[in-house]
Amino acid sequence: MVVGGGAMGSAAALTVARNGKSVALLKQHPGHSLGASHGATRNFNTAYQQAEYLSLVSEALRLRDGLAEET
Repeated sequence: MVVGGGAMGSAAALTVARNGKSVALLKQHPGHSLGASHGATRNFNTAYQQAEYLSLVSEALRLRDGLAEET
C-alpha cells in the first residue's frame, strides 16, 4: 500500500505494480488543485546550474514523456 498520490507516491506505486505486485494508492484529496503537479501547467524546473541536476531533470523529462505515451 502507498499512502500519498502525489508525484513521489505515484512513482512508487507504479514501480511496485511494474514489479508484478498488487498495490493500492491512497490519496487524501483526489482531484484537488493544491499541489505543484496539477492542471495543464506542471511544475518542472529546468533552472539548475549544476550539471548533475540538469542531467537528472533531462532523465525525468524523458521518463515523464515515456509514461505519457504509455498511458
